[in-house]
Amino acid sequence: MRLTINKEGYPYIFLALLAAALSSSFDSHFATYAFLFLIGFFSIFFRDPQRKIPLAKNIIVSPADGRVKSIKDYGAFKAVHIFIGPLDVHINRSPISGVIQNITPKKGKHKIAFRKAAELNAENYITIKSGKRKITVVQIVGFMARRIKCWVNVLERVKIGQPIGMILFGSGTKLILPSNAKILVQKKQRVKAGETIVAKF
Repeated sequence: MRLTINKEGYPYIFLALLAAALSSSFDSHFATYAFLFLIGFFSIFFRDPQRKIPLAKNIIVSPADGRVKSIKDYGAFKAVHIFIGPLDVHINRSPISGVIQNITPKKGKHKIAFRKAAELNAENYITIKSGKRKITVVQIVGFMARRIKCWVNVLERVKIGQPIGMILFGSGTKLILPSNAKILVQKKQRVKAGETIVAKF
């Protein structure tokens, strides 16, 4: 399986590498080991593994790696909340093929992602339209996550499984689905972005 490092990680890895080289030149072994650890951490965190995207019709794939935190039916729509752990891949992928209809950031706090207070956290809503159907991917920051990266623009056409953004340093992603969508995953189930089929139309 091909494994690469996303370009978002290059500045972090470069700075850690530079710091490790400088601390080594000053014989600061503890600092050198600490920066080498950071290089390894950033390499893992910003990894971008190749994914096998399913091509069946009317499917909705997971927008994130992690564990299903909750599945809720609000009547007018359904929501699947995925908790992204520190060692999970943090790249978000498009759950369907379609056109980006709207991107709406929402200011908020930076609470720990798995607690109830996380409902107040900053978010970014990416709405994708496919025919008459609309699906929204919500990027949610966490206690450590301070930046949301969105790599798509309004009116841009995306394919199912295509990378659309990233949340730096842990958090969660929510998938908002039409009320008639059939959920295929369960609470606490592990999912992979672009691979796991979470629902069908």
